[in-house]
Amino acid sequence: MSTMDKLKELLHKSLSRKFVVWAISTGLLVCGNIDQTTWLAVSGIYIGILGAADFKRKIVGGTNEDI
Repeated sequence: MSTMDKLKELLHKSLSRKFVVWAISTGLLVCGNIDQTTWLAVSGIYIGILGAADFKRKIVGGTNEDI
């Protein structure tokens, strides 16, 4: 198992991908590497898409790979 696979497994077990994306974009915002508009776009779009996928999986059934 590669280092990247181990990292993905750890993140999957401990944190949701939505939170990781939000935390990274927030860190970049605090450091001044991205502006407020970019932070809002990254956070809103990614969280919205995965939220819709989670909703579809819970309501309709299936997996996220089906989307």
